[in-house]
Amino acid sequence: MNWKPSLFSMILLGGCFSFFSGHAKKPERTILFTIDGMTSGMEERIDMPNFSALIREGVWYKEVHLPLPAHPVQSDSYPWSCSIPNPVLMSGTIFIGQPGVSENLIQSSFKERPTAFTVNSGSYAAIREGFSIYRQVPKGEMDPVYRDEAAVEAMKAIILEHDPEFMRIHCQGLGSSGSRTQTPGKPYTDDIWHPESPWRLQARHTDRVLGEFVQWLKAHDLWENTVLIVMGDHGQADAGWHAPYAQGSRTTQMVVAGKNIRRGVVFDYAEIIDLAPTVAWLHGLAPPRFSDGRILEELIEDHGGESVPLERRPWMKLLNNALLEHHVRQPECKEDPELDIEMIARWHEGACGADYPQFVWRQQEKVFGGSNHPHPSVTLDSARTGVGRSHSAPRR
Repeated sequence: MNWKPSLFSMILLGGCFSFFSGHAKKPERTILFTIDGMTSGMEERIDMPNFSALIREGVWYKEVHLPLPAHPVQSDSYPWSCSIPNPVLMSGTIFIGQPGVSENLIQSSFKERPTAFTVNSGSYAAIREGFSIYRQVPKGEMDPVYRDEAAVEAMKAIILEHDPEFMRIHCQGLGSSGSRTQTPGKPYTDDIWHPESPWRLQARHTDRVLGEFVQWLKAHDLWENTVLIVMGDHGQADAGWHAPYAQGSRTTQMVVAGKNIRRGVVFDYAEIIDLAPTVAWLHGLAPPRFSDGRILEELIEDHGGESVPLERRPWMKLLNNALLEHHVRQPECKEDPELDIEMIARWHEGACGADYPQFVWRQQEKVFGGSNHPHPSVTLDSARTGVGRSHSAPRR
């Protein structure tokens, strides 16, 4: 749904925006550090000391739910060169086929200072629009890891020269290593968790790159006025890559640390569409035009309570459940564009338009029947216990 606030929400959000826009705790910069193919729970199975340190220093969302990470062929109906979660992440909506979405990604919200995007892959050019500075660097394939540090080094140079207000660094190595895990005839074939898996090796390497970047920010006296967001663009299947219907592909995780961010707090649930409006809010800006995400107010130090608002249902998780069930029931189910992830760019053309809760409810009704699932107007019930609660980060 296009962002059309009620009078009440305008007053409420207007207060939030004015709070940050002239507030001493507004960050000077926000850096989105995306690790391709970073699945939820991987830090429990792989030694990632630098990511774990950020969990203790910031707010950790253990599961970030995203639309099934298919990779439709770029076309007039799907104008994106990358997988589905990337334009969803930057726009704050699943309805990424609406006219004007590409001109209203989060980077376009920043008008006063530069923005920058560095990436070691050529697959993300379609989401570069609106960035003041774009640098695509070589993937730098090495044996056995990819050089994710190339994207980071490029951003360091940009920071020193231009001091952007919003940045995205995309490290492609982990996702590419997941695909490499599917190489036939290896001890780790189709098993990213194998001790010799390239994915495991890359995870440790990229974690070192992350840790060195944090130390660089601190050494240059930038950390205290920075918000750093570390997350994946999608997860990773146990067999490698991010097949859309595979377990592990449809969830990532996120940690937010830095200026005015709470320390050592854990939440169980967020959605990838929440990122764009939250970044805008931190900088005193209105959400991107098409954003449907929730502002993650609970992550700041000044937040008054321990829980997230309970009026928001876990819509992305419910939507994926419907898509997965429909997929399992094939071929007895008739074709339905609204239940086909490959047709996501046309979802806004259906009966619900771009109304996110109503669209999810409609798919729930089609697949499961309306009696088993509350209508969107019903407030959150006990089935979501734990989603809105905070708890302390584990010691590692």
